[in-house]
Amino acid sequence: MKIKILLSILVVSLLLPALASATVTVTISQSGADSGSVMAGKSFTVTASGWSGSCNSAYIDLSNCGACNISESQSKGISGSSVSWTTLTATKASSQSITVSISGACTPDSGSTTFDVKNAPSLSATVSPTSVSVQQGSTFSLSLNIQNSGETTTQFGSITVSPSTFSIYSGCSPSSISGGQSAGISCTISASSSATVGAQTVTLTISPSNADSLQKTLTATVTAAGGTTGTTGAAGTTGAAGPTTTEKLTKTYSSITPSNPKTITAADLETSDTYLTELYIAVKNNVTSVTITIEKLADKPTDVSADVSGKIYQYIKITKENLDDSNIAQGKIKFKVSKSWITGNNIDTSSIGLYRYANNSWNKLNTTKLSEDTSYLYFEAATPGFSYFAISGQTLRATTTQTQAPTTRTSTTATTTTTTPPIPTSSKIMIGIVVVMILVLAVSFIIWKKFQK
Repeated sequence: MKIKILLSILVVSLLLPALASATVTVTISQSGADSGSVMAGKSFTVTASGWSGSCNSAYIDLSNCGACNISESQSKGISGSSVSWTTLTATKASSQSITVSISGACTPDSGSTTFDVKNAPSLSATVSPTSVSVQQGSTFSLSLNIQNSGETTTQFGSITVSPSTFSIYSGCSPSSISGGQSAGISCTISASSSATVGAQTVTLTISPSNADSLQKTLTATVTAAGGTTGTTGAAGTTGAAGPTTTEKLTKTYSSITPSNPKTITAADLETSDTYLTELYIAVKNNVTSVTITIEKLADKPTDVSADVSGKIYQYIKITKENLDDSNIAQGKIKFKVSKSWITGNNIDTSSIGLYRYANNSWNKLNTTKLSEDTSYLYFEAATPGFSYFAISGQTLRATTTQTQAPTTRTSTTATTTTTTPPIPTSSKIMIGIVVVMILVLAVSFIIWKKFQK
């Protein structure tokens, strides 16, 4: 009997430390806050859970959270496996702690959590340039620099542009910006063909998901499509000084999914005379109401200052609606180049490539020759997005042959003419002696053979 009592005491003594070390799980949550922290001045939630047994009440203790305020009762009845307080706020302070105590026939009976209070994101931005010129139906590029002077990481939602005759063509996709940091963003803005001619105020609205939105403006002077006449190197055509559209193809898709990519085929593209033979688009995530427009441009767009390397065969513009470049899993463009243009311009076929305009410069895409026929060479290029494109090739260098007049040996670098010197007299005598000796030996041999017989 004594042994059973001792064993019982031993078991209880072993269990007591384990029970004493168990605590109620207390967590904090706040949308948009960094892990393990809350933003000052914004409501956050405290939740307690993790007990067993019949608990009937809970109390939230804020004595170690001098920066905390609450607008609901600190005592609450328990009707389930957890209890929450949703109206807490905190001012800027150092590390804070909150304890929750549980009452009733349950274990454990308390728990706490420690967290930091940080300033919310605070944004400012600059835009460059602040004044641009753009033609109806064309695009212009700008740069945004966004600064976060708060302590919490900025989590972005979107950047939008107004009025409605302007839209984001590509870029303008900011990523998260940590507290005290900044980020540079490139945007290409499109002016619709119906944009009002004259000076327009374009507004960019920067809308993070966990901070107040911010607006920046610039002046866009819109000019009518067309312009003065000029000559272009694009396939030997003549056109306007602006990005005049000579051919255009538009395709609209109700949806594009990762399992159902879209291909604009040669049958469609031949009607647009853009020298493209196929356009392939695969996406990362589902998109709906997508419109793809392919335009043949008569010359370099006016809003593009950089020049493409080599001889230009054709400028092309590809725009899309409701599809961001960041959502493109794979883009492929197939095109053809006339052999008569290659021959007429003395083009090195190995240098022909498709160039894409992005970040204020032309970048040559990875271009592969596929095949050829009697009239064209056919190529394919992979592209990460869509904007302006140019087909270009490098001119072969002319080769020249230099012929130098023959010279004597007085010049060590020039071609020399070698003159055979006359045979000295002594050499002639030696040669005569040798010939005589050979004849003597031959006659002696013949005589010896006769005597042998």
